[in-house]
Amino acid sequence: MNKLFRRFKTSISGNFALTFAIAAIPLFGVAGFAVDYSRAITAQAKVQTALDAAALAAIVEFHQGKNGDQEAIARKFFEANYNGAYPAKLTVSLSPNKDEMILNANVDVPTTLLGVIGKPKFGVGVQSTAGINTTDLQIAMVLDTTGSMNSSGKLLLLKQAAGDFIDNILPLGGGTENKVKFAIVPFSTVVRINKSWADKWWLDLNGIAKNKFEGCVWDRNAALDTTDSDPVSKDPTTYYQASPATLNETAKCNQMAEIEPLSASRNKLKAKIQGLNADGYTNTAIGVVWGMNVLRSSLPYSETNTSAKKFMIFLTDGTNTNGRIKMEGGKTADMDAATLEACKNAKAGAITLYSIRVMEGNSTMLQACASDSSKYYNLKQANQLDDAFKAISKEIWQSVIALKI
Repeated sequence: MNKLFRRFKTSISGNFALTFAIAAIPLFGVAGFAVDYSRAITAQAKVQTALDAAALAAIVEFHQGKNGDQEAIARKFFEANYNGAYPAKLTVSLSPNKDEMILNANVDVPTTLLGVIGKPKFGVGVQSTAGINTTDLQIAMVLDTTGSMNSSGKLLLLKQAAGDFIDNILPLGGGTENKVKFAIVPFSTVVRINKSWADKWWLDLNGIAKNKFEGCVWDRNAALDTTDSDPVSKDPTTYYQASPATLNETAKCNQMAEIEPLSASRNKLKAKIQGLNADGYTNTAIGVVWGMNVLRSSLPYSETNTSAKKFMIFLTDGTNTNGRIKMEGGKTADMDAATLEACKNAKAGAITLYSIRVMEGNSTMLQACASDSSKYYNLKQANQLDDAFKAISKEIWQSVIALKI
């Protein structure tokens, strides 16, 4: 009898073990799914983070490089940011207008417990699209063209760097060309406007005959010499002033490059830069004031698009030496103070201001002019100009690209 009971007990234990094994399959499946799904989600997050960073960086480099191998560019940035444990397959495409870059990445995440029930991996796929924002951009390049720019190859290197800067910023095409515009403001003691404006009511010829006016103007009266506020009709004290006939720059005005107002024409802008020549003394305030003028709704460059994002690149290689303030008995410190006030007014007018000091100049003033310390470039050598302009172009690009959801 005891032997029979033992046989029955053994039989029951076997049935129980079989039943438990059958029941455990879905239990292991549920537990395995939770563990492996968690691993897949972690992998997905890592891929998405790297893909987003790659998309944002790749579209900038793609446009700055004027095409190139879009997949190689994207892969370079993806691999620099991806720290996942599993290889990723990357595909890259562009929108028809080349203003969006679409990145797709797929990763196979091996399973652990789910492999027991026939699912050896989780396939994870993510996408990221970075596109150029449709916000208009307006950029004024306020460039010192005083005589000292002829030394150390500064003017030649500036022409190269500034021309490349325009190439790096202007879109490749596809409907966004007119969204980005540049203005060029060469300055010394004076700036040169269109000489055909000699008969405009807002211009005080300052004793120069209309047919002798070549377009050079200097600072307005003290109350207005740091602003871009419009002249007031019938109030000559608010008018722009032709530079005096006795001023050296006035005598050579026809040799100075005229201000180029906002334009999206790559050829016109680059031709203006290549036509720059260096002569005369330094008056930084007048450069900043007319940089404001071309970016805002001020006479004579009445730009109507007030909603555009506005930037000013203000470059100089020397200390303030001459201008209306000096000729009226002021000092260099007074000219510096006027420049700082002009910079303050520009920034208050929603203009992001970059300042570049090329070897010489009041570093304290120029750093204070910039919107923040990261936007001040203190160049020890002229051959650093290209790197400075590239850094600025990259930052401007990054301000107008965004991930598309």
